[in-house]
Amino acid sequence: MGYNVMLVDDAAFMRFVLERILRENRYTVIAEASSGKEAFNHYKVYHPDLVIMDITMYDSGIDAVKQIIEYDPDAKILMCSAMGQAAVIREAVANGAKDFLVKPLEKERVIEAVVKQIGIPPKPGEDTQDEEDDGGTKRSALETRLRYRLEKGLD
Repeated sequence: MGYNVMLVDDAAFMRFVLERILRENRYTVIAEASSGKEAFNHYKVYHPDLVIMDITMYDSGIDAVKQIIEYDPDAKILMCSAMGQAAVIREAVANGAKDFLVKPLEKERVIEAVVKQIGIPPKPGEDTQDEEDDGGTKRSALETRLRYRLEKGLD
């Protein structure tokens, strides 16, 4: 089981480009949204491991970051922006975004930022790798992620 990502951009082409980059690197796009409001609603349903969101949409990407972080303080959000939006990027990071990507997107930078936030997805057949929890009990990586979501009330 790979990592799940939600893409948020009012430009369908940008979502397509990001999805292709992610898919080529074994990430799964589980949801797409074209507005901040739609992103927040999708987040509550899908609980993605990572959100990649455009800052400038019909409604504010920053407002969506605030809503998602209020709902789930552990949410991982990468913001996308055009060059020359340094103040907006600082505001997004101050409100909970973990990192940012500058358009036009470079494949290597996208993957670098995604790996930094959620890691490299397991290769097929590797997702049952054992991990040890705080109590010393061995659990599969999948079970560990599911337990985390349940403990956080995300499922």
